[in-house]
Amino acid sequence: MASRTAQRGSIRGCCCGTLLAAIILLGGLLFWNAHTTPPGVTSPTGPPTAPTAAGIIAAVGSSVQSQLPSTGHARIVLTESDLTVLAQSVTAATPSGVDTSLQVTTWDGKIVIADVIHIGPLGIWRAGYFTLSSGNTLPLVTPTLTAIRIGNFSLPTGLVAFLGSAIAKSNPVATLFQSSTALAAFSQNFDCAAVTTNGVVLWVHGPRVAALPGLCTAKQ
Repeated sequence: MASRTAQRGSIRGCCCGTLLAAIILLGGLLFWNAHTTPPGVTSPTGPPTAPTAAGIIAAVGSSVQSQLPSTGHARIVLTESDLTVLAQSVTAATPSGVDTSLQVTTWDGKIVIADVIHIGPLGIWRAGYFTLSSGNTLPLVTPTLTAIRIGNFSLPTGLVAFLGSAIAKSNPVATLFQSSTALAAFSQNFDCAAVTTNGVVLWVHGPRVAALPGLCTAKQ
């Protein structure tokens, strides 16, 4: 019969081997995940309207003013690059400064706001997926977080709301209307918003002009 000391040694050897295998497996999964990009996370398309958020907002405001006299409605087109610049402007006010890894793309009818998080020496993409809805009450444009992916892993539904708050604060559409006194006035005269294959389209109308919520469907 084996001694207790020998048995304990055998158990320790077995446990250490299992633990080592688990560590190697976990490390391999983490390394693989770090090199896997979540769906929809690509380089933002379309040149930005301006290199800064202030420049984009000014250009949008000027475009709206020029369109309204002829039709009473104005179409605002924001490319993925525009959305990225607007989103990064939100992080500029944080203690850590501008998050240059933050980017905004559109995929499968959703806005994808992504950034790189660091786990030790590994940089892993984190992406939040938002649907965009609009209505007749404030806030007129509402992003709804539907999923979060870290690398190739999708987080459980119960964790999405808790971990997604930081990403949600970078909502570029809200930034557009909140950062400009001129455009804030148009948030009261809102037609609709829609996610396109390469950005977002918004429609607003002038004062004393009826809203046309169907414009986003008819004239993207």
